[in-house]
Amino acid sequence: MKPEQVHSIRESFAEISRLDHVAALVSYRRLFKLDPALRSLFTLNIEDESRKLMDILGALIAMLERPRVSITNFAPWVPAMWAMG
Repeated sequence: MKPEQVHSIRESFAEISRLDHVAALVSYRRLFKLDPALRSLFTLNIEDESRKLMDILGALIAMLERPRVSITNFAPWVPAMWAMG
């Protein structure tokens, strides 16, 4: 990824994250409007899910400049992610 792309993504996320989890709530609302059957996949409170989404996006965006980040780097996170729901 080019440095200017990383910068643009980080700037955009910084603006969205100022809204806390509201941006994620809006995204979930749109998702469920497009496909209501997906709502049943979310067993926790949607506000909690929204916070988790913003947290994981923040973590991923923080790693954008790391060279060669592969899916195996996320293996230690899998149990914690499953526990979160």
